[in-house]
Amino acid sequence: MKATKHFFLLALLLCFAGIQNTTAQSLESQMRSFFSYNDNQAYWWLSKFAHPTNTFKYGTLTMSGDNVYVTINADGSWSGNYDTKIRLHKEGSRFDYIEVISDTDWATAFAASNMIKDMAASYLNNNFHDSLSMLESMYGKRLADMSSRELCAAILTALLWKYPY
Repeated sequence: MKATKHFFLLALLLCFAGIQNTTAQSLESQMRSFFSYNDNQAYWWLSKFAHPTNTFKYGTLTMSGDNVYVTINADGSWSGNYDTKIRLHKEGSRFDYIEVISDTDWATAFAASNMIKDMAASYLNNNFHDSLSMLESMYGKRLADMSSRELCAAILTALLWKYPY
């Protein structure tokens, strides 16, 4: 009888582990689909914030828990091909943190993007006007007061809300 209980407990644990693995794969698949949706729009925005003058070519991603690891490949405005690896932290239905893991571009990622903050704020205002006050309250700042990383996270969050899973 004791062996039967151990067998059922082991079978239950293996089943639960299989469900967890399937769920993790499903979330990663959803994130890949989200970033690729609408002609790679989420990748493009992340690329533009990281290096506004580079030309986005393609992006890839992997997930680990609540972290989305994105690699952006782009052609530089001066010359060359650059890879920028970024970790996005996703909490529920929003991105709340962006960290540059590595970057082969000579310019520091996100440094020049303050120049396009007005363009991004205008995009949010024109395309997500109904969600704007909600985004500002979630991030605790007005759009004009956000850093380029925070504004990029807000745009990715707004795109995620609009994404038709």
